Amino acid sequence: MATLLSFLDFIPTAEQANALCSIESFVENDDHFLIVRGAAGTGKTSIMRALGPYLAEKSIVPMPLAPTGRAAKNLGQKMGLPARTLHSCFYTPKTDVEEATIRLERRQNECATRQVFIRQFIDIFSF
Repeated sequence: MATLLSFLDFIPTAEQANALCSIESFVENDDHFLIVRGAAGTGKTSIMRALGPYLAEKSIVPMPLAPTGRAAKNLGQKMGLPARTLHSCFYTPKTDVEEATIRLERRQNECATRQVFIRQFIDIFSF
């Protein structure tokens, strides 16, 4: 089985290699979330770009999410995957014409395989 390192197009620093090990451990275990953080220019985006194909090879659905449509578009472009807003992933708007209101109903997860949600600012959590 390929490692996350094999999907990178550069040789990681020691700190990046530690992050790769943490991400691989997260994917292999039943942990619910992992936060990967670092200063600008430390390789977070490059690692997340490699994460998509790595997860796909493991039959895990990568789901990039962001708080706004513009942020989702940027994240999707960086990762080379379609991205969604947090709200559109987890909620469905329901309109009540008589009361002139819209409420959000939580969506049922209909994905038969494991998913890893990747949130903008490179927070990763899984359900």
